[in-house]
Amino acid sequence: ESTAHGIGALVDAITTLDPRFHRVYEWGGRAMTLAHEGVDQATYLHAIAVLERGMQQFEDDWRLPYLAGQIYTQDLVTKDPAQRHAWDDKGTLLIEKAIRKPGAPAEAAEWAAVMRTKLGQRERAVRELREMIFVTDDNKALAARIQRLAKLEQSDADELGAEILGIRRR
Repeated sequence: ESTAHGIGALVDAITTLDPRFHRVYEWGGRAMTLAHEGVDQATYLHAIAVLERGMQQFEDDWRLPYLAGQIYTQDLVTKDPAQRHAWDDKGTLLIEKAIRKPGAPAEAAEWAAVMRTKLGQRERAVRELREMIFVTDDNKALAARIQRLAKLEQSDADELGAEILGIRRR
């Protein structure tokens, strides 16, 4: 029976008392947005502020910018196209920040490419995805990223994969 405002107040108190208490940033941000009552735009913006404070404390944590990016792109609502574009762009930047941190999930790079394409930035999506392909060690993630890149470039995934693997082996 928690309220977003009540959870937000607790999260703020905890982060004020102990700014190095790592878990409260992610868990608090999630709990605020999943509260039983009172979740609105202000709640989402408050959760983003909490996550941003966490990002300052824990620069290597991919989860904090990833969650903030999700809130920007999926939870914040507006009828203003300029505001929607700004939030989608900010969220995508945060996702791109997250995918460059240790332990980030492979699918995040693909999602960032989808968002860049949605924002009308196809070339940037291709460039970012190519960059992530060249630093990917996981074969399953590599195959998925090559498939996404082939779709973006409207090319054959097998040929693209052979080209990329040939370059990586050099």
